[in-house]
Amino acid sequence: MTTGQSPDSVLYRYDFDNLDEVPAGTSSARVTPRRLLSGATATTGKSLSIGAVVAGKSLQISLVHSARGTGSKLHTHSFR
Repeated sequence: MTTGQSPDSVLYRYDFDNLDEVPAGTSSARVTPRRLLSGATATTGKSLSIGAVVAGKSLQISLVHSARGTGSKLHTHSFR
């Protein structure tokens, strides 16, 4: 993560390719490092998708990779 300072605000940039751990210092959002997204293991999870997540108050962003042919188990997503 890098920050850029402007006179009115701070700009946070997250490099998803290198989010293997939570960045040190202040963040603008909750950062979840790259991991298996849907469960603790491939057996207990819903898919083999791997990615990092940056979640704020009203927006959640994730860059996810799913290997070709892996698919996912039937599941739903709750909306709040």
